[in-house]
Amino acid sequence: LIEGCAAQLLRMRKALGAKVAILADVQVKHAAPLAALDPDQAARDTVFRGHADALVVSGTGTGAPTPRAKIEAVRAAVPEVPVFVGSGTTAETLDPTLADGFIVGTALKRDGRVDLERARAVRTAAYSSGKRV
Repeated sequence: LIEGCAAQLLRMRKALGAKVAILADVQVKHAAPLAALDPDQAARDTVFRGHADALVVSGTGTGAPTPRAKIEAVRAAVPEVPVFVGSGTTAETLDPTLADGFIVGTALKRDGRVDLERARAVRTAAYSSGKRV
């Protein structure tokens, strides 16, 4: 079982006096909820109950595409909160208008090592719209 730890995290942040943002997963990859829960409701809970400053929306696993409908549902549920795509972003699929940011790792690698050309291609795609992501 994977369980959220928002209360513990908030207490720790307060005790440390840390001024850091909390980026929280909505329906974390490599997991499934025990009961049906729509991404929009999970997003609202994560922000309003968990006090997340930004949300991360992912596909089913590392490198797996994040469904566009899931990203759109989360953005619509909490439009005032930044949304990051957490998996499946490549130079070919990166759409700067879709999210506020992208967490990219797998797409940058070739044979387990970061490939400079892939990294450049993702950077170019990220800045193609003129929007800062």
